[in-house]
Amino acid sequence: MADDAAEQLRRLLAHMGVSTVEEAEEKYDDMGRTVQRLDGKAFCTMGELFSPVWEPYTKDDFTTLCRNWEEIVADRNKKKSAEENDNQNENFDKVFQVYDKTRTAAMADGTRVSATCSLMTVGSLKPVRLCSHQNVQNYAEKAHLCPKTGVLRKVDTWIYVAAAVLGMPAESSEDREALLKALRGSVKEGKSSVSHQTGLNRSPFNLMSFLLQETWFDKHPGVIVLPCMDPAAARNWRGESYSIIILCRDVPSVSTAADVANGIGLGKTPPENLHTAKDTDIHDAMLLLRQVLLSSAFCLTNKDGPPNISQGHKKSLWDTYKEGLVSHQHAAYVVDGDESFLSSVMIPDLRTIPEGRFVAKINLSEMTLPEDESTPAYPDPLLMAWKSSVNWTRAFGFQMIAEAETPEDDVDRNPQIPGMVVMVDKGSVATPDDGSSVRN
Repeated sequence: MADDAAEQLRRLLAHMGVSTVEEAEEKYDDMGRTVQRLDGKAFCTMGELFSPVWEPYTKDDFTTLCRNWEEIVADRNKKKSAEENDNQNENFDKVFQVYDKTRTAAMADGTRVSATCSLMTVGSLKPVRLCSHQNVQNYAEKAHLCPKTGVLRKVDTWIYVAAAVLGMPAESSEDREALLKALRGSVKEGKSSVSHQTGLNRSPFNLMSFLLQETWFDKHPGVIVLPCMDPAAARNWRGESYSIIILCRDVPSVSTAADVANGIGLGKTPPENLHTAKDTDIHDAMLLLRQVLLSSAFCLTNKDGPPNISQGHKKSLWDTYKEGLVSHQHAAYVVDGDESFLSSVMIPDLRTIPEGRFVAKINLSEMTLPEDESTPAYPDPLLMAWKSSVNWTRAFGFQMIAEAETPEDDVDRNPQIPGMVVMVDKGSVATPDDGSSVRN
């Protein structure tokens, strides 16, 4: 009898392709993890990883992120003189070329701001995909980080992001006019078309190939994508590849985080390209998200809004966003009585990752098409972090810069700001749907 049981076990193990019970248990665990990955339930969500806490902001929170254009020029000249010709320097050259032309045209006399929504072409540069299989590249949507230009001119709320990314001044009204041109592109006097390779929101470094991005990145705040870089590393980016973490979240009454992860293709990413984020990756990503949130809050409450943003509307988006932030600050102050809330904003704090979950990490250098002759255009990590900061705040009922532009045919039918979550009552402190705390 014992011999029969032993023989049955041997045959079962052989059928499973293993030789020991321990190997069978390990394989079974691997199969379970694969099933969880494929149905999206293995991934740590935004609410599981981050809880919101209030943190005061200062002017330094903005200036810390501002690039120094003179340093960028010096770095490029140094690499040129050293005659270094690797792929990283080629990427740096492309970024420098676009950003330098954008800055120069924006600050020149005799140019005006463009209204085009067309993308620029820079040689063979193409955006990399967020995740999933290579064969999604042809039908994945192009996700804009900084919004493309549309009828509501929502992109104009990003003027101080442009100042930080391009290392441009932002104090005077003339500076802000130049920043609008830097965002949307410049048109020379006497010309009708946008100048070649100008406009931050037209740049290939403002794009990613992203399944269902219009649904989960723009219409609903279902995804945040964060570079595994601290603020200094993101500020000093020179066009090279880097890794990201991807966090999905439940969108109440719309979808679960697992379904969002399925929709964007995260679970279908080949296992060799889907990594587990290390503690340092997560910490750096959190620090960068914190910094852009503090920076946006400072600019929104202490700096002048962009010129002519209202486009005939009674109230500008800048004022609307400012009122939303102030409303949340006041609600927290009423509950707690601490005046520091009146100059604070909600930033992420780390939780303990639930057992059986992991934070998905993608190396963008693995998200290219090796058989393609195109050159990968890695998205600017500052733009990526600022874009994800929009979805962080929208999860709590306010925002400080704009998400995507409303399609033109929807503007008249829906006067509300697209993707905006309804404000919480002014007499209560805003809390996320997972019930986490709001005080540091």
